[in-house]
Amino acid sequence: GAGAATDGIAIVGLAGRFPGADTADQFWENLQCAAVSATFLSKDLLRSKGVPEATVNHKDFVPCAYKINDPDKFDHTFFGIGRHEASIMDPQHRVFIETTWAALENA
Repeated sequence: GAGAATDGIAIVGLAGRFPGADTADQFWENLQCAAVSATFLSKDLLRSKGVPEATVNHKDFVPCAYKINDPDKFDHTFFGIGRHEASIMDPQHRVFIETTWAALENA
């Protein structure tokens, strides 16, 4: 439109953490080789975690989980966050911060 800047730049980076892949490149490799990134869970484990018996034995129940590696390995000092604050922070927030940093490094 009128008055739009023509001298702007874009900084583009890509990062992600996925089940079975710590980086976008590893994720792409997994897609190419049709890797299965699910962790299959035993009935004993499900029961020990309080999953109801009716669920464990239901014909449509798929006993698997999709987990990312090391969600608890957050370097709070690197990001200038106190130990206590990091310990009570939502794990998804910590992963978001790490992944955002990785995307900036990738740019």
